[in-house]
Amino acid sequence: MKMYSHFINKKIPEFWKTWNAKFRKNASKQVNNGYVNDVDIANEFAAYFKQVFHSLNDSEACNEYLCKRKEGVNSLYVF
Repeated sequence: MKMYSHFINKKIPEFWKTWNAKFRKNASKQVNNGYVNDVDIANEFAAYFKQVFHSLNDSEACNEYLCKRKEGVNSLYVF
């Protein structure tokens, strides 16, 4: 409620102080597979994206993506 009040009353510094007090303490730098070092995290992300990356020349992967995208868009417009 306090955070909402600060936001509505345009007391932005107070809003962020309240926000940080409420949410910041829950933030963790541990991101992926227990890594906390920035270089290790970057390498882990790079390895993951290398594994799941598909070239634009991979027509099977592109077709699968387009079908899933169409299904997702169609599901948004259920009447």
